[in-house]
Amino acid sequence: MRVFIGQPGGYGDLFFCAPIAKHYADAGYEVFWPVGDEHFSIVEKFPYVTPIRLPDFTFVEHDDPREVKMISKVIMGMQLAEQMEAEFLNLADRPIPSSMPEDTGETPEEKKYRIAEVPWEKKYTLEWTRDIEKENELFDLVTDSKDYIFCHLDQSDGTKGILPERAKDKNIVECRVIEGYNILDWYKVIVNASEIYCIESSVGAFVDGVGDKVSSEKFLLSTKGKILTKSRGWIRCI
Repeated sequence: MRVFIGQPGGYGDLFFCAPIAKHYADAGYEVFWPVGDEHFSIVEKFPYVTPIRLPDFTFVEHDDPREVKMISKVIMGMQLAEQMEAEFLNLADRPIPSSMPEDTGETPEEKKYRIAEVPWEKKYTLEWTRDIEKENELFDLVTDSKDYIFCHLDQSDGTKGILPERAKDKNIVECRVIEGYNILDWYKVIVNASEIYCIESSVGAFVDGVGDKVSSEKFLLSTKGKILTKSRGWIRCI
């Protein structure tokens, strides 16, 4: 039995969908995950899948360049799945008409788990091949104290979360792009933080997947006056 994970990006969605992929692998499926170059280094860390590197190729026209890339890669994944006689899980909910077009009132991650028919609680069981050496290097690079808080405030659309007053006088380690490291390499920094502050982003999705290994003092920050993620354990700051 073969199944394709139809979620070629973005980073947060990869973390939401990895437990889905493992669920199918544990059920005896051979799991393939087609992604582009920018996301390959994350997916190849999931030992229960076979990553497939997709080329940059445009199949559709769309006003949003990000949608062009996403839809094109979903189509490529569908074609590969058909060639390999595999089931295709369209977890990116594209192209139009999508696999779940109606407004159900669900969050995007709730839709993915419903489409995949995977229990919601699996969302908090992310597993990957850790690079302990890189984790230690990054920990030594960004921390200077045994007592610090971790935060991620920058979102891909340029908006920024605002730390609550209780956090502003504390020793802050802010997640940022550092050449040679990816989100997974922040694991040691995150699990050793006394408090966590995140906007809805790829880093927040990663923290979600790590589950109960992180501090119970974790705060989900609003960037536009609302919070969409439905996840356990977060203190919501709107």
